[in-house]
Amino acid sequence: MGEQELIIIIITVVGSLVTFYWKMKKDIIQQEKEKEAPIIELNQNIIRLNDKLSFINEIIDTLKDRVSNHGREIDDIRIQNQSHEERIKILEQELNK
Repeated sequence: MGEQELIIIIITVVGSLVTFYWKMKKDIIQQEKEKEAPIIELNQNIIRLNDKLSFINEIIDTLKDRVSNHGREIDDIRIQNQSHEERIKILEQELNK
């Protein structure tokens, strides 16, 4: 075996080892990404869910305010209605006399 053949074999072995190393490194990185992917997706879904819950809470607060305001208006109208009913009764009694 000549020197040139030995150098070619060494270069081939070193090249194969380097290629094997890079392939293994790439596979390990890919596996880590695949392990993290569900967690990343879950985090994104949690963020979207939090945004939607915040929006729903804002809507609920707005609706509570509207219901409270309408409830006060209804109470005022009932009081006015009672006053009108009393006036009508008094007027009917006056007419019946």
